[in-house]
Amino acid sequence: MSLLLTAAAAAGVFYWDPQSAQGLLMGGIGGTLAFWILARRVEKFAGMSAAEVHSAAVKGMVLRMAVYGVVLWRAWLLNPDSRMPLFAAVAGIMIPRAVVYFLAFTSIDLGKKHT
Repeated sequence: MSLLLTAAAAAGVFYWDPQSAQGLLMGGIGGTLAFWILARRVEKFAGMSAAEVHSAAVKGMVLRMAVYGVVLWRAWLLNPDSRMPLFAAVAGIMIPRAVVYFLAFTSIDLGKKHT
């Protein structure tokens, strides 16, 4: 769902500024990748000790921050003068988070409740 929303938003932004659309796409893909990394790491926490969980959590955080850093750096390089692609990449990074919050509060992905 995050990737579809990212693609739709980037298509809308493309007519305004193609570089910003590219930054938005990079941010959305990077944000989705970082969320996937987080989800995969959390699945492995169940059988770990407290020290192992802490170590794995720190490694996962460093990996996610590296993904964000690469995305933002590449977006900044698209047009360092206007910085609009950079701001678009930040917005793209936030799209998966907004989708997660939306789904958490609405439960649309769970379907109808049977009572």
